Amino acid sequence: MRRALGGCMRRLLMLAILVAAAAAVWHFRGVIADGWRELRGAREGAPLRTSAELAAAAESKLAALGSRGAPERITLTEAELQSLVDYRLSGALPGFLASPRVRLRDGRVRIEARVMTRRLPDLPELGDFAAFIPDTTDIAATGQLIPLRPGRVGITVAGISVAGVPLPERLIPPILRRLGRTEEEGLPPDAFAVPLPAGATAAYVHGDSMVLVGGRN
Repeated sequence: MRRALGGCMRRLLMLAILVAAAAAVWHFRGVIADGWRELRGAREGAPLRTSAELAAAAESKLAALGSRGAPERITLTEAELQSLVDYRLSGALPGFLASPRVRLRDGRVRIEARVMTRRLPDLPELGDFAAFIPDTTDIAATGQLIPLRPGRVGITVAGISVAGVPLPERLIPPILRRLGRTEEEGLPPDAFAVPLPAGATAAYVHGDSMVLVGGRN
């Protein structure tokens, strides 16, 4: 289960990086008011913080999806997803990636990171633009989850920027193909498919949370 989630997160991050600077992208939600207030802490309005405890709580929710009597759905907040990145996936991320940040806004996933671009492979699709990319730069990629078949979800790459400058949308499909995107029924050319964690049949982003829908046991 953690391997599937980790692979999904790593692939999103890698695609975001590779498209932005000689590279390209990357991750689900639904809001539960009581849980949201609990994550904010004892005082109303307290800032959300990542922690090992939140990472463990997220893992427990994911494990429940694959268990007997699994819930119909689980909700992962932005803080829980970021905690998974910080405390469970950081050791598996590539060395040229620093400070990855997962944001969930308006039904979309946004990945932000700082990247050492000269350690990445060249992508001819970037053309002359690649010559203007600094050795270390901030990148951001925005994606949206789309349904495929049970157990798999598509992620459309809606926009990528390097140092605040958006890349042309026409670059996205050819770069995704170069990065190993495979054809799948219902998958648009500007999207790639990833498997969901064990027990999950569908996923979507709702507000600032990710919702994973479980199968019936």
